[in-house]
Amino acid sequence: GNEVLAMRSYKILQGKRVGLLTNTSGVDGRGRSIIDILHNSPKVNLVALFGAEHGVDGKIPAGKEFPNSTHHRTGLPIFSLYGPGPVRKPTPNMLRNIDCLVYDIQDTGARSYTFISTMGLCMEECGKAGVDFIVLDRPNPLGGERIEGLILNPRFKSLVGQWKIPYVYGMTSGELAYMISGKGWISHRPKISIVKMKGWKRSMTWPGCNCQVIGCCWQLQPVEIEVNKWWFALGVMLRKGKGWAGDRFVDAHSRGNTLHQRGFACTESALEKQQ
Repeated sequence: GNEVLAMRSYKILQGKRVGLLTNTSGVDGRGRSIIDILHNSPKVNLVALFGAEHGVDGKIPAGKEFPNSTHHRTGLPIFSLYGPGPVRKPTPNMLRNIDCLVYDIQDTGARSYTFISTMGLCMEECGKAGVDFIVLDRPNPLGGERIEGLILNPRFKSLVGQWKIPYVYGMTSGELAYMISGKGWISHRPKISIVKMKGWKRSMTWPGCNCQVIGCCWQLQPVEIEVNKWWFALGVMLRKGKGWAGDRFVDAHSRGNTLHQRGFACTESALEKQQ
């Protein structure tokens, strides 16, 4: 999506004060950060950055809150969407000086990844504030045809699972944004624009996309991505033996052994880390 945006000379952003929600996964095909691309473009007025869980630089551990800060390369303010309070969505003050909020984060295709929850919550607050919401779309690593798992039980709604979708939902972030708005899952709908990809087909999984893999949080590293199995996210949770699939619900080491015996190579590093 960000490359299509550049091909169109950033027309959708021109004349607007731009906020950007991204992390280290927000790069173009040459590995350049969308932060630097927009900040260095004379056609774009980038005025603020927003950081979801793990922060803009992807170095903050899961579940650890972080305050607002200043971006070291650009000097732009970074508003924390995983801050003390707790803060899990933009406040009116954060949105006061922007005209549009751009979302550019690589998803996993699994519901428990918190970035898609943050995306929808941002949409709702943008709707309240009259701020446009723009998604720079990216491939779903699991493809656009695979739908697996139960739909979220509303009793367990949280940032780890916010929307009534299957665990593997077979949509891009842009498509999911349209669904969140169209289904009325948020109280206020913003003006949404999706900058679609060129050349992507629903049958494509990550290996067929010819995309650069960038770890977008400290737990998820490129070598651990196993796109042929929907344990894509669960394998990450097991890796440190904690979090949603660790502390309270399962013995991560025992479950990791079971998965390894069944051929899920993505959990091998989990066992090594815990030994």
